[in-house]
Amino acid sequence: MRFIIMHKTNAHRESGAIPSKELIGRVGTLLGRLAREGVLVAGEGLRASSEGVRLRFAAGTRTLVNGPFQGDNELAAGFSVVRTRSLEDAIEWATRQREVGGTGIPATASASSMVLSSKPKSCLPATSSCRVPLTKRRNDGR
Repeated sequence: MRFIIMHKTNAHRESGAIPSKELIGRVGTLLGRLAREGVLVAGEGLRASSEGVRLRFAAGTRTLVNGPFQGDNELAAGFSVVRTRSLEDAIEWATRQREVGGTGIPATASASSMVLSSKPKSCLPATSSCRVPLTKRRNDGR
């Protein structure tokens, strides 16, 4: 199954600060391990929200809102997509990422927003996260 692990931003990241060489090295080592073990599908760090835009759609009209955006607890600093045998394995990899990143990679607090399952689920109430299904890979590798 595939899972996405979202890493929340913080004021330091939102300031546009570049991660330390030590943090980059630790994260690189872990990502290398994920890749060697065939777990890593994709991963990226994201720029500060001040460099982005938000699109809003209402009544057939698109509105662009320029960053920066408020709400550190809602903004992503990065993500990893992993392929594991179970949700428990994905949680273990997410925990390792948090341990390696320390305060440089603030992981989200709740499992529903930290790790999204590839199993199709209906959306939770509007006040909760929505679990988005990822495309499942066929057993023959295609």
